[in-house]
Amino acid sequence: GSSRTSAQAQPSPPPSASTSRAREAAGADPSTNLGASEAQLSKRVAHLEADLALLQQRKSQLERENEELAVAAAKTPDLEAKLKEALAHGARLEAECRHHRAEEARREKLEDQQAEIARSFTQLQGVVSQLVLRLSEIN
Repeated sequence: GSSRTSAQAQPSPPPSASTSRAREAAGADPSTNLGASEAQLSKRVAHLEADLALLQQRKSQLERENEELAVAAAKTPDLEAKLKEALAHGARLEAECRHHRAEEARREKLEDQQAEIARSFTQLQGVVSQLVLRLSEIN
């Protein structure tokens, strides 16, 4: 991670004279190596700056999300109260429905009884009519 990254970003100490002479003896140009090191360091700095910009964007995004979550968390008690109220109202409606279903069943039973009584009354009227006819025949 970051310890390795910071170690790479720091320039190394300048080469000693003996190292420089050894390179010259080997045919290496010290200014070429120094230029290559500077180019590598410049490239590394550019990458680190790009990484920093991405991290700052991510930090801003996370801060916005955190604010949104804080707002949502603040609304939670209200939502919980509304949910409890809605559940209680639903329970009252269910109880009312059960009561109405029971009343409907009772009403249907009474209507059936009333229809049976009406049929019995009609039969009884027929019997009474026949009895009245016979009585009038007897008299």
